[in-house]
Amino acid sequence: MEDAQRVASMVQTLFEAFNRRDVEAVLVLCHPELEFMPVTAQFANQNRPYVGHTGMRRYFDDVERTWDELQITASEFHAEKDSDVLVVGRVVARSKERGLRDMPAGWVWRLRDGLFSYGHVYQDPQDAARAAGVELPSG
Repeated sequence: MEDAQRVASMVQTLFEAFNRRDVEAVLVLCHPELEFMPVTAQFANQNRPYVGHTGMRRYFDDVERTWDELQITASEFHAEKDSDVLVVGRVVARSKERGLRDMPAGWVWRLRDGLFSYGHVYQDPQDAARAAGVELPSG
């Protein structure tokens, strides 16, 4: 099992790199076969996941085209399974077309060989918790 504190630190590093738009720092943490399904995929990638390092580069390009502002923050980490971690936090996104969105979010990350190999962003943290097999308190 991955050390929960180390995984939480990795997620925090990943989110910080994302918020700086530091693609190379993100890729260092991602498995070459990563499958990533963010909300942005609904608008920019025909609702399909971004796959591998090439996909992550395309994701960052899509973020730049889709959002004027996009910031993510993590507030809770739950690493209760062998390779999965649930992250609860917020997303603040703004664009001329979609307006301002400030919403809770949940991320499910899976690790393989010490790198993120799977990531899925949920607009409802409870949906993310169910996907990760973690029970969050209600409310």
